[in-house]
Amino acid sequence: MVITKIAVLSERLIARFSSLQWWAIALITFTICRLTQNWLDGLYVQSQFPVSFFVGQTTFNAAELKSYYAVLLEKGTLAKYFWV
Repeated sequence: MVITKIAVLSERLIARFSSLQWWAIALITFTICRLTQNWLDGLYVQSQFPVSFFVGQTTFNAAELKSYYAVLLEKGTLAKYFWV
């Protein structure tokens, strides 16, 4: 069924490239990931979000999160935050 089709497709994809090619793909995608994260970090700083990226992204307390957004509203940087 669907799982079988996915398994067959992944086996074909794995067999298509050599180990060296997979390592090259991994390095390229890692580099793209880091460059993108650096760009997003800059936008995050510009938004003046009151806590670090990881704290902001892992907050599950609604009142606490609401207070972070209140700071952005006070500073007028909520629109910049949406780009992050």
